[in-house]
Amino acid sequence: MSPREARAHACALAQEAVQLLREGAGQAHAVHHKAPGDWTSELDLRIEDHLRQRIAKTFPNHVVSAKKVMRMAPTRTLCGW
Repeated sequence: MSPREARAHACALAQEAVQLLREGAGQAHAVHHKAPGDWTSELDLRIEDHLRQRIAKTFPNHVVSAKKVMRMAPTRTLCGW
């Protein structure tokens, strides 16, 4: 994948996240306490899971690190999101 294609893919993922956020706006979502002063909502987790799945589909050997959940790719890689 060229840098231009990777950028287009990342922009498409951002738009998908925005759409999910808009769909969930104004609705009640369960909130989880992770640590003192650190909270996450079901909507946060749903969006993160969606993005992880989409990235894994295109880049199965890449690592995805995020604030909400940390999971590693099944193989070692130098590439990540």
